[in-house]
Amino acid sequence: MASYDLTKTILKNDTLREYIYKTSAYPKEHKQLRELRDATVDKYQMQSNIALPVDEAQLLSVLVKTMNAKKTMEIGVFTGYSLLTTALALPEDGKLKIPANYQLRVVLNNLVADL
Repeated sequence: MASYDLTKTILKNDTLREYIYKTSAYPKEHKQLRELRDATVDKYQMQSNIALPVDEAQLLSVLVKTMNAKKTMEIGVFTGYSLLTTALALPEDGKLKIPANYQLRVVLNNLVADL
């Protein structure tokens, strides 16, 4: 598993954050999300800390599901982690709008091919 900058999260206690990540967040993370997170860390190193942290992604997923959201819009995409998190949380008839961005489309096409 790629290392991740744990300083940019809602959890400020290092010991608690590590415990939650190892016992709850990482085991519940979707396979494609984990692969995308690892690839982001490998490619962008320290810059990867601008991506959505795994614990916050799970909160986002719960919020989308709880709200029974049918339509969402993603504005400002780094490598698509929060976008994929939202897409996985939407119901089957849900719609996800993304800005026109060629690089993002390439990333998404690769991800969708693996799903």
